[in-house]
Amino acid sequence: MFNSNDERRTRNRTNLSLTAIFAILLGVVFLLNNFGILPWEIWQNAWKFWPVLLILFGIEAILGRNSSFRSLGVLLFLIFLLPLVLILNPLSGNILATKKIEIEKPLGNLTKSQLFLNLASANIKLDSLEIASSKVLQGSVSYSSILPKPELKEESKFGQTKFSFTQPTKTIPFLNNIGNSVNLKISKLIPYDIFVESNTGDLDFNLSEIRVDFLNIEAGTGKFFFNLSSKYSSKVYIKANAALVSFKIPSEAGVSFKTNSSLKQLNLPNSRFEKKEEIYRSKNYEICPNKIDIELSGPLSSVEIKS
Repeated sequence: MFNSNDERRTRNRTNLSLTAIFAILLGVVFLLNNFGILPWEIWQNAWKFWPVLLILFGIEAILGRNSSFRSLGVLLFLIFLLPLVLILNPLSGNILATKKIEIEKPLGNLTKSQLFLNLASANIKLDSLEIASSKVLQGSVSYSSILPKPELKEESKFGQTKFSFTQPTKTIPFLNNIGNSVNLKISKLIPYDIFVESNTGDLDFNLSEIRVDFLNIEAGTGKFFFNLSSKYSSKVYIKANAALVSFKIPSEAGVSFKTNSSLKQLNLPNSRFEKKEEIYRSKNYEICPNKIDIELSGPLSSVEIKS
């Protein structure tokens, strides 16, 4: 029979083995991330499984340590090893490899444009073209080969064009959040309405030199950054889940901010804003010719407005 010291040494060896295996798995995943073989978006799946750790502790307390170790091994396989098997499978090739679509559209005689981005998952960067550019839209879309190819549709009518980027939905267990990287620049010479629908991803919109009459975002988790202009009036609607939202708006712009979200953190400069009922307004809102009206909904985590 084992004495208490033997049992303690056995338990320590088991813990050490589990810790070593877990460290090796994390190291392999991070290494593949750094070399671009495994996309960073895989972590958007992994963090969702943290409650399983609580379940494992409960199983360990009821059934014993070995049972929880087996359960943890299955969990680690599903989260980390299954994607690696798919990547390294010589029969399928690297199904997580990315493909790229180059986009370039002439400005012509356009007077206004609408931009629709409807992607399952995307990191989207939007900026302005040089003033002398003859393009209305220029950039690229990179997408994982495991997902359907995004489609670009163009509809023109009376000097206005609607550009739509859509991607057919395809549910793939543990890999459905592997998404797209969109890098676009648009003309400063015409106004825009911009619509974004995405399950998850980060948005970085530098609109400081662009007239955006209407900006509508419906998204899941992610970080959103918007740099807005004081030269034009804009209406902004954002519906998101657990997102971090940051606005950079020059102090000379009049700003109205409304939300029905139970925010965990709201950062507004007190010297600039005052609250009237459920609406925060900049003190220059009534007298400012250009107004930015912002309305947020959904269980957001943090919102800030800075100059």
